[in-house]
Amino acid sequence: MNLESKAQEEIFPDLQFKPTMFAWDLDNQGFYFSVTRTSDYLNEAPGADFLYYYDLKTKNYTEVNLDWDWGLFYLGFQVRSDGFIAFLANGARPKWRRYYRKGKTYEYQDLEGKHAANLYRLVLHRTKDIAIYQFTTASTPPMVSRTLARPWPATGQKCLDA
Repeated sequence: MNLESKAQEEIFPDLQFKPTMFAWDLDNQGFYFSVTRTSDYLNEAPGADFLYYYDLKTKNYTEVNLDWDWGLFYLGFQVRSDGFIAFLANGARPKWRRYYRKGKTYEYQDLEGKHAANLYRLVLHRTKDIAIYQFTTASTPPMVSRTLARPWPATGQKCLDA
């Protein structure tokens, strides 16, 4: 809505295209969002979520190529100044990937390290390269740790539950 003129503009008119999980790009040139693809849009049946980017200048949106057929894990994504970290659907264990924006495309790097396969929550500091994450396995109770978000994971991880 234009606050001066009170004019409204519908940017997603397709009733089967239902955006969720909005997050501003940190350069304020647009925003990311996800859309669930399902075989039953009428009843909003379960489906897979995929990531899109809306460019404020062009007033267009495009799907972000995640190079991953299963879409996003329910935790979605977290925006960084140079891209985002996506939590990808991968069965019982999500796959974590760091995407770097290169013009209109993205390059990515899988998150690695001894805890990477068993991360279930990840929170990034908005302006610093610090991450808090929850790690757990079938034989290990949930543990919250911190690390530097670049490179991933940093040495010297510290358990905050100790």
